[in-house]
This record gives sequence, C-alpha cells and structure tokens, in this order.
Amino acid sequence: MFKTSQARPVLAQAEDVRVPARVRRVGLIVAALTVVCASAAGAPAWAAQQDQAQEHPVVKAYPGAEVEVFERKEFDVAKIVTGLRGLEGTLENAEGAISHYVYVHADGTSPIQVVRNFGRALKDAGFIEVLSGPDIERDGGRHDYFGAYRLDSNGQPAIHVNVAADVNGEITRSDVLIIDVEGMEQVYAVNADALYAGLEATGRVTLDGVQFETGRATLRPESFAALTEARNLLIARPELKLGVEGHTDNVGAPATNQSLSLQRAEAVKAWLVENGVDASRLTAAGFGDGRPQASNADDAGRARNRRVELVRQ
Repeated sequence: MFKTSQARPVLAQAEDVRVPARVRRVGLIVAALTVVCASAAGAPAWAAQQDQAQEHPVVKAYPGAEVEVFERKEFDVAKIVTGLRGLEGTLENAEGAISHYVYVHADGTSPIQVVRNFGRALKDAGFIEVLSGPDIERDGGRHDYFGAYRLDSNGQPAIHVNVAADVNGEITRSDVLIIDVEGMEQVYAVNADALYAGLEATGRVTLDGVQFETGRATLRPESFAALTEARNLLIARPELKLGVEGHTDNVGAPATNQSLSLQRAEAVKAWLVENGVDASRLTAAGFGDGRPQASNADDAGRARNRRVELVRQ
C-alpha cells in the first residue's frame, strides 16, 4: 500500500514547473513501476552501464539526467499502483514487458520538479493521473515525491507509469519502471529478424500489430511494439531502404480510403523518423482498398486488409 502523510493525495500543479520535451508516443503497452533507489551500501540489482540503456519508445528520458540503472525484460510480473482505496494507493500485479530506469538528476533538481515534469508530459500525451503527492509510503519505504499515471486504450489500461523521486544527501534520483501489459503477445507478433526474413524472401512484409484509431491516422498505443521492431531493423541494417505502404478495407468511399491509407503510411514513417531513422531511407504510399489480401465479406477479412506493409526498395 501507498500512504500519504497528508489528508488527501496532492495533485500536481504543473504550471509551476518548466516542462521538458513532451512524451509524444505511447510503445509497447507499458506500465511503470517504482523500486527503491540504489543505496551506497550496495550496487542495485538491475545495474547497467549508461551506454547500454535503451530509451523507451513511449516514456522518453528525462532531459539532462544520467541513467544509473537500466534493465529490460521481455516478459515478467511486477506490482503497480492502480488507484486509491480511501487514502491509500492500491497495489496490483501486472504482467508484460518491463523496462526499468533510475535517473540521477542535475544539481538543484528537486523531487517535486522531476515528478511534475514527467506527469505533465504524460498527461499531455493522453495519460490520466491516478495519484501524485509528497511523502508517499510504499511497503514501509517513504518517497519524497511520487506520481502514478495511466493510459487507456479501448477502455482497458494500456500504460501505467509510476515515478518516485528522492533526495539522498545532495543527489536527486528518480525511479521509473515500465511494463507493457500485452508485452508477451506483442513480442511474439513481430520482431526485427522476422521482418528482415520476410523482406529477403518476398521483398515485402506486413507490419503486424500496427493499429490506428477507427477512421483516423492516429497510432494506437499497442502499435509501438511492432514499430519499435521496425525501427530496430532499420538501425541494425543502415543500407536498407523501405517503402511504407498503407491499405484499408472497403468500408467507406474509395477516395476516402485512399487518403486514409496514405495518411496512415505517413504516420508510420513519421514515427520511425522521430525515433532515429533517416527520412531519406523511407517513402510513404497509400493504396486504399485496391489491394486486398482477403475477402471484405466478413470482419476477419476486413481486419487482414487493414494493414501497413514494408517494401524493400
């Protein structure tokens, strides 16, 4: 349980804090958990070198901070704060792909500043605030400032972010632990090696797992696992150039579907470019409902036809 020494959890007042670069994307479906910051008495269990840390595709690194601890697990279980019961935060187990970070912040950075900046960026990206306040206790350990946030998709929790920030001496550290609730399913849906094998075999491959809001070119959170694998493929093989092709089912007017398919291809291209792929290596095209893979007579067929493909150039 999380407890606060105040009568009620304090909501973040973000207008008092200068906001860092916004978290724009939401990647594997993720949840962030808190763990106790490493103490001088011993090395943290998940310690890793700074240069080994991989920035999460959704919850971006805190500007100006150094990564002291990093680990990623493709599938595991951990406890997250999911809400309030009276004046206490409730802990629940969540399964998925886990990414864990401990940041060491620049001199003069306060715990409240860290949590509020994370919280403001997350809320701007569509998260809701579950809990935020000072002196919050977790299993007997009290944090100087703590925030819990959640992103929903289709009415279900997609991302839980718990951020704990503490001062030890003159050093401010924050813990962010991220879990993709559907991590196992997404990991096995697509990976960089399988994408490359498909391109080698046929010159094109469907980027399974990419989903958009209905009738729009807005990427849904569950898309970021597959998009991250496409990015990993392109980063690992700098000689590779790809066309991103969008396709729709036949629901709606052909002209509308043509425009929508192009917008969706451009959205995927934009995500890849924002995450480190040179724009000159990518093109985007839309084909509407003109190239179906299956019959549009039933839901299963229409679902197959709504897709994004990568084509070797």
